[in-house]
Amino acid sequence: MSEPWFLLYVFLFLGAYGQDFIEYVIEGSSFWKWWYNQRMWMIRSLSSFAFATAECLLKSIGLSTYRFIVTSKVVDDEHYKRYSQGVLEFGVPSPLFVPPTTAAIINLFSFIWGAVIIFSGGRDVGESLVLQMLLAGCIELNCLPIYEAIALRSDHGKMSAKTTIIATFVAGALYAATSIISK
Repeated sequence: MSEPWFLLYVFLFLGAYGQDFIEYVIEGSSFWKWWYNQRMWMIRSLSSFAFATAECLLKSIGLSTYRFIVTSKVVDDEHYKRYSQGVLEFGVPSPLFVPPTTAAIINLFSFIWGAVIIFSGGRDVGESLVLQMLLAGCIELNCLPIYEAIALRSDHGKMSAKTTIIATFVAGALYAATSIISK
């Protein structure tokens, strides 16, 4: 943070988000619609974009890929009510929810561990840890719908236990793999 080039990165980061926000406001949208879009961008980039990239790579080398399957889009009153309130729907167990849930779990534990380090004063808390905590905090805000779907919701739109368990095991496996590699 003490380097003069740091201000350039701050300017670019705030400029990109600011430009996106201003475009939303000019088009007549609200802050909440913009924020909802930011959350959806994170979820889409970790789920459907990742699966589409993998499918494209598999198809390009001639391996079998998933086929497009038409699913029922019938919406009941409860689902429509959640949709109109801007509440994300995670009710159907799907492999598409595993990557964003895994990322959310890893980020949550990283944020908690960073807070423990900062408040315990066990290590020299430098500028880099503060910036990492700031970035992790922004990601935590974007992951709030996932945390809500895992732990706080009781309706049919909550995250399935199967998806949560698989994502937790994947997060644990990634942590174990990085621990082994870093030694």
